[in-house]
Amino acid sequence: MAEGGVIVDSEMDFAGSVAGAETPREVIEALCLISVRYVGFDSRLHEGQLLVHRELAADLEEIFAPTAGSSLLERSIGPAARGRSPASIR
Repeated sequence: MAEGGVIVDSEMDFAGSVAGAETPREVIEALCLISVRYVGFDSRLHEGQLLVHRELAADLEEIFAPTAGSSLLERSIGPAARGRSPASIR
């Protein structure tokens, strides 16, 4: 757990989040890794990460900002890395 009882589901750096990706360089260069907070199915506050296009980052951070205190429930949020599906990332 991190500060204030937040459960951290993903703490990858950008390089780790794209490692092993068979993706063109120009696509990788257009991405960024953002951290978001959300309420998990356990009704506790979690922090995860999303790998997104740079132009969408601010919008997604804005969308997730109010969810930290809401009832939006997610199992886990983390970038799909090294061929793992998002559901397998913890």
